[in-house]
Amino acid sequence: MDTINEIREFLEELEIHLAMIIAGGFGSLLYISNTNELNGWQKLLTVISGGAVANYVTPVVTSLINIGDSSIYGFAFLLGFSGVEGVRWLILLLKSKYKVNK
Repeated sequence: MDTINEIREFLEELEIHLAMIIAGGFGSLLYISNTNELNGWQKLLTVISGGAVANYVTPVVTSLINIGDSSIYGFAFLLGFSGVEGVRWLILLLKSKYKVNK
């Protein structure tokens, strides 16, 4: 059990939060279950990128829009589901908030 805790602590030092990755990965799985346009590699990359987006973008967005800790995993799921479109939407939102024209 100590080894598992050591691995978890090491990953958290790298800002890798398994719960958010899993939530984003499940969101991505739901997304790919609704499309037949992707081949096997594209589906795998979609799930991996959904987990990565959820892991690294969720904390930023939740702090910007003041989402409580109780909703963070739901938001990670939504980011995993929306994937690139969700990131694009967030960039547009941030640009409009900070009045960036580029």
